[in-house]
Amino acid sequence: MRTSTGFGGAVAVVLAIVCSFGTFALAQDTKKPDAPGAGAGAPDQAAEMEMWQKYATPGKEHQMLKDQFAGNWDVQVKHLMGPGETTTGTAKYDVVMDGRYLSGTFDGKAMGQPFKGMSLTGYDNATKKFFNTWVDTMGTGLLVTQGTYDPSTKTYTFSGDMTMPNGQTTKVREVVKVESNDKHVFEMYMTGPQGEMKAMEITYTRKK
Repeated sequence: MRTSTGFGGAVAVVLAIVCSFGTFALAQDTKKPDAPGAGAGAPDQAAEMEMWQKYATPGKEHQMLKDQFAGNWDVQVKHLMGPGETTTGTAKYDVVMDGRYLSGTFDGKAMGQPFKGMSLTGYDNATKKFFNTWVDTMGTGLLVTQGTYDPSTKTYTFSGDMTMPNGQTTKVREVVKVESNDKHVFEMYMTGPQGEMKAMEITYTRKK
């Protein structure tokens, strides 16, 4: 039987491998002419550590996600494809990993059935892009989207590929319009044989 100590040791090994690989990869970009007594291609460890620190430090984008979305919400969902229906639900978003990510849960109904979903949203300091992952009780897959933010319209735009039940994928586009820190509207578009169609609209109103 695996003990918690064994599991912790496994995690430590994985982290050591990741850090070693990161050091090797960074060395390819940061190595300088050999200093006297230094081996060929010796990495500048101080520069590498500074780069990792910068990559790992939450910035203004992470604070913006917290200000705009963290908290408890009442939700109204308009399903625009199929028979169409309007449902209600609740959502909660918490800041996790010391401000680096936003973890979300959703509870509502879809097609007359209870519906639950989970998301993880963040901003990657290296790629300079926002990202979102989503899982729910209407499937067994993972939806991953990446996007940008337009400060002039306070709008996020994400895109990605959704796997359908038949194994095929379809393009999805998600738009989040921030009306204020107490209200935002999510729109989801899917691309089919007839082109892109709006599939869903969700209005989030912060609970008092």
